[in-house]
Amino acid sequence: MMIALLLAAASPSLPSGDFMTPLPRKMDKAMALAFEAFGRDRVEQTLPVIDDWTKDQLSTALKEALTDTTSIVYQRGHGVYVEYTAADGAVLMWYPYNGNVVRGRWGIQADASGTPRACFHYSNAVNPVTGVFEPTECVSPVQTLSRNVVLSERKGDVFNLSSGKLPYPKSPKEVPEWPH
Repeated sequence: MMIALLLAAASPSLPSGDFMTPLPRKMDKAMALAFEAFGRDRVEQTLPVIDDWTKDQLSTALKEALTDTTSIVYQRGHGVYVEYTAADGAVLMWYPYNGNVVRGRWGIQADASGTPRACFHYSNAVNPVTGVFEPTECVSPVQTLSRNVVLSERKGDVFNLSSGKLPYPKSPKEVPEWPH
């Protein structure tokens, strides 16, 4: 409810909506470059909206943006993956070349200046490009709230990742379809 009030008071509003409708089935180089430009635009649109928000407002907005949300994400060096951020702080990922659901935790933590950030700790994530285990990252409010790496998102555990089973093995370029 608080985010609705914040958004109603903010002008312009935070960006929303899918990158493309329908989403492409594969992320090729041209599509990746177009999406990265789209993400930069989303950041530019978000910065003036959240610039005057208090730390409490940012924290509330981050929690509401992530709670019970399934996102199809593209990031250079990772490819396309699906992430479900549950209300209880669990994060579940359908990550390329991983044979199992990648499990972890998410939450909001303040950085050294007290600014809240969305933080993620993965218990078994291996980057498909580097082969390196990547356990923890914290993301700035503007990145999280702009959804600059999100191709598409829906509320709920849309791919049922909490079951512990992946729908199927996927490559970094493959963009899954939303179930009907």
